[in-house]
Amino acid sequence: MSNDQARKRAKVPSLALRDCVCIVAAVAVGLTTQLGARAALVEDKRRLFLALAIVIIWPAALWLKQSHETTTLGFGGEEYRRVLNATFTTFALVCGAAYLASITRARAFVLFSAIVGLVLVLANRVVSRSLLLRRLQSSHPLHTVLLVGNTNWLREAEIAFNASQGRYHVSGRYLIEADALPTPYALATEAKHLGVDAIAISPTSAMGSTWVTELAWVLERSSITILAAASVVGFQDRQMSMVRVESMNLLALDPPAHDHPALPIKRLIDVLGSSLGLIFLGPLLLLLAAVIRFDSKGPALFKQQRMGQHNRTFTCWKFRTMRVGADAERALLRSHSDQAGATFKMHDDPRVTKVGKTLRKYSLDELPQLVNVLRGEMSLVGPRPHPLDDVAKYSARDSRRLLAKPGMTGLWQVSGRSDLAWEDAVGLDLEYVESWSLSLDFLLLLRTVAVVLKGSGAY
Repeated sequence: MSNDQARKRAKVPSLALRDCVCIVAAVAVGLTTQLGARAALVEDKRRLFLALAIVIIWPAALWLKQSHETTTLGFGGEEYRRVLNATFTTFALVCGAAYLASITRARAFVLFSAIVGLVLVLANRVVSRSLLLRRLQSSHPLHTVLLVGNTNWLREAEIAFNASQGRYHVSGRYLIEADALPTPYALATEAKHLGVDAIAISPTSAMGSTWVTELAWVLERSSITILAAASVVGFQDRQMSMVRVESMNLLALDPPAHDHPALPIKRLIDVLGSSLGLIFLGPLLLLLAAVIRFDSKGPALFKQQRMGQHNRTFTCWKFRTMRVGADAERALLRSHSDQAGATFKMHDDPRVTKVGKTLRKYSLDELPQLVNVLRGEMSLVGPRPHPLDDVAKYSARDSRRLLAKPGMTGLWQVSGRSDLAWEDAVGLDLEYVESWSLSLDFLLLLRTVAVVLKGSGAY
C-alpha cells in the first residue's frame, strides 16, 4: 500500500458516519426518555425541532472544524480539542435557537443530548484511534517525514518519530549547517523528490522571520504538512495546532484558509447579504445616484477593471466620486501619491467632487459593489480589489492578496483604512487570507459599521 493510500484509509468516511450514529443515538435516547416533554413525542414539535437541529448542526460542525483530518487523527489531544470545539459551537447555536423560539422546558433534553452524545463521540474516537494505531503498526506508516535541523536535533527527532507507533516514518534528513540555509524552493523540491508528506523543522540562527512562511507558500498546493519546533519563527500569518510526537511538541500549520471547507457557507452568506442589501438599500441607492448627477456632470456610476481572485479581472462598480475623465489623469498624479508601495492614494485629490468626498468618507461610494458580490466576483468581506495598474506593481508577497476573493470590507478597512502604510495594509490582508474563518468575517462586518459611521481614514 502506498503512503497516499494509507492516508486515505486513515481518513475513513466510516469515522464520520460513526460520529453521526453516536449523535443520533444520544438524541433518540433523550427523546424516548421524555426529558422536558410537554406532550406525546409526535405532538411535541419544539423538542423535535431541537432534536433535528442537533442532528444536523453537530456533524456539520465536526466537519467544519476538520476533526477528521489525517493531521489530527491519532495525534495527541488536537483531535479531541476539535471535537470539543465543535460540540460547544453546536450547543451554543442550539441554545440560541431555543431562546429565540421561547423553548424553555426542553433544557433537560438538550443537556442530556450534549453529555451523552459527547461521551459517545469521544468513545468512538478512542476506539478508532486504537484501531488506527494497531493497523499502522502492521502496515505502512500514516505519514513519512523529512527532518530538517542541526545534528543534535536530527538525532533526537529521528528517535521520537520512529517510536511513534507507525504514525510517522523518517524518510530523509536535511542537515542545516551554521551558514548554509537552503532556499524554501530547494527544500520543497527535496521533499517532493523523497515523496514525504511532512517536513519537521528545528529553528536555527540562519532562519529569518519569514523563511518558514515562504516555505509554506511553496508547499501550499502540495499536501505536504509543516511541523516545527515551538520556538521556530515565521508562523505569523497562519493558524496552528499542536502535535505531540513522543516527547517532542511540534506546531503544525493548519491548511490555508482559502481552501477551507466552510467557503460554500461564506458564499451563501454573500448571496443572502447582497440580495437583502440591494432590496433594503434600493431607495438610498437611487437617492445617491440623483445627488451625484445633480452635483456634477456625468453618470452616477463608475466602472473600472480590477483584479479579482486568482488573477481574474472583473468590472467593479462604484458611485462616481470624481469628475468625468479622472481615471485618465491617474498616471500623471501617481508621483504625488501619499503612500509608498503599489497603491495610489492622495489626501487632497483634486479630481474628487464635493459630494464625492462625503461618499468616500462614509464608504457610500462602494454600495453598488453589492452587485459584484451577488455575481460572485466579490465577497462581503475580503481584501479590497485594486486597479490593474496597482496590481502591476505588486511584489510576490503582495500578490498573495489575490488568493482570496476581494471584499467590500476587510481587516485592512477596520484597522486604519487609507491611513495605514502599504506594507501594514498588505500584512493585514495576508493575515486575513491565511487565517480566514466565518467568525472572523462576522466580527469584521460588525466592526465595519462602527468604522464607517466614524468616517475616519477614508479619502
